[in-house]
Amino acid sequence: MNNEEFYNSFRFVKIRHSRPVTGGNMESGCVTNFFGRLQYGSARLVTQNITVNLNAGETVFIPKECRYESFWYPDGDGRLEWDSIGFDYFPQVEKGKYLLQKVNLNEQATRLLDSITDSYKVTPHTIGRLYELVGLVLPEMKRQLKSVDLVTEKAIKFMRESPVCSISEVARGCRVSESRLYAVFRESLNVTPNEMRQKIFCEKAEQLLTSTDLSVEEISSRLSFSSSSYFRKILKKHLGKTPSEIRKTISYFNV
Repeated sequence: MNNEEFYNSFRFVKIRHSRPVTGGNMESGCVTNFFGRLQYGSARLVTQNITVNLNAGETVFIPKECRYESFWYPDGDGRLEWDSIGFDYFPQVEKGKYLLQKVNLNEQATRLLDSITDSYKVTPHTIGRLYELVGLVLPEMKRQLKSVDLVTEKAIKFMRESPVCSISEVARGCRVSESRLYAVFRESLNVTPNEMRQKIFCEKAEQLLTSTDLSVEEISSRLSFSSSSYFRKILKKHLGKTPSEIRKTISYFNV
């Protein structure tokens, strides 16, 4: 790799929009690694089995080849802005891969990121700062063990195809015990199978809220929630928005 190719493997930019936008790549995956720090607005990034809700001031890591969708929304003043720090090389581990995830920056890490976004120029100085930042956050970052990938993927596929199934039915469908299924989900995704099933319900609920005029009670009943109040609680937990907020956002987008 010559110097030009090396420097071209980094991309430091600020992105601004005044309206909601969508992004990501579910087919071929992300072309490089990214740190994204949201300055104004809110965002939601979704893979097959992970959802990251991002608020102003928070930072997300998107790994290279990650297949995901992203939804970015302006704040109440119509501001949507984030720092995008792209880079090809990221340390890997033999027994797994790093996940799409929110990254907690301490004071030192924040100063390092600030030093990159002061100019957004790719220089030996800013590249060095970037990998200092990587070294600081890496020990706390989550990774997925390859040995459990197939089980979690099969379980999630089963849940999507049969959303009202019980967890014991999911375990039988994956040919593992229920206790093993819980262990796999804790190890790979740090959630329970039931929490993942709730997330899938919420994705289906969001589709119904944005594509139909069904009432919240009708959607809640269709998705087999015990009550509409419990449905609202779970929706807020996993999507960070109430049913009315989801519909209001879509109305704003369609103006």
